[in-house]
Amino acid sequence: MAPRWFAAGAGKASKHDRAHLLEDAVNGRAGDRGPAGQGFARWLSAPNFYDISDSHLLVDQGQPYAARSEDTADVLMEEALKFIGAAVKANKPSLTLIWYPSPHRPYEARPEDLALVNGKVRLAEIAAVDRSMGTLRAGLRALGVAEQSLVWFTSDNGCAEKGAAGSGGLRGYKGETWEGGIRVPGIIEWSGVITSGAVSSVPTSSLDIPVTLGALCGFSLPSAVDGVDLTPLLHNERNEMAQRPQPLTFVYQGNVAIIDGDLKLHRRNKGAVLLYDLAADPKESQDLSQDRPQDCDRLLALLDAWLAQAEKDRARFALKKPGSGE
Repeated sequence: MAPRWFAAGAGKASKHDRAHLLEDAVNGRAGDRGPAGQGFARWLSAPNFYDISDSHLLVDQGQPYAARSEDTADVLMEEALKFIGAAVKANKPSLTLIWYPSPHRPYEARPEDLALVNGKVRLAEIAAVDRSMGTLRAGLRALGVAEQSLVWFTSDNGCAEKGAAGSGGLRGYKGETWEGGIRVPGIIEWSGVITSGAVSSVPTSSLDIPVTLGALCGFSLPSAVDGVDLTPLLHNERNEMAQRPQPLTFVYQGNVAIIDGDLKLHRRNKGAVLLYDLAADPKESQDLSQDRPQDCDRLLALLDAWLAQAEKDRARFALKKPGSGE
């Protein structure tokens, strides 16, 4: 829904063209769930994820997209740079969102990428994404807008492959509320604003992206939206944001977790409550719930309050089901 909010806020700042590549809803679907209903002016999309041999599933503004033999990451970036280039030519600011389908089963990679990683297909898909991001950065420089562009790269979940090095030794994997399932890289480039090589340990979330971009563009989002404004971190004003000002919450298949400062509390779907100090124990190996009951009570109260508010907001921002009239 972020593009819709940006369109509403454009009157307070500048008008934004919006592109969405690989939307997690089929292009042209009726109701609020399709890209147009979410506020995108231009989009290329497919159902959930796809691979090289599935490029025929892509649709462009509701029209079939010709099958391609390149890696999906390269196809998406080619189209993204076309949109960005058109915005630059028209002297308009733009917001471009790119959801890569890789890495994701069923893995499929180009021979040249497989050769880079000794034939390991999952790593070859990651290599293609890495190359694609390099293409984006080079493209922004070629268009002469690299200094005016904020590039934000992150992932939606932790490592999916059990035993893989991608979890960095953290506990858990994709689909779990342990750190291995939720902690992902967050890399931001904004030449001339962000200090090169700067690192922050403040926990952040993809929920912070629309709030932060809204602040940078001069308007605010609805108060019910989770997320915080990270502009102090972008401007290296760390004294103004030494800690995250609100907790982070995670819910998956009955398991819930909340992070507040260094403390993380889990409430498992069978009722068990676990507490960890992530600063001292990022691998979540030493449960402190018996030693710190007051912290458990405080975090449980925050968690329950958030869950209750989330149910209210779910009804407030409910998306219509296509064809259902709901």
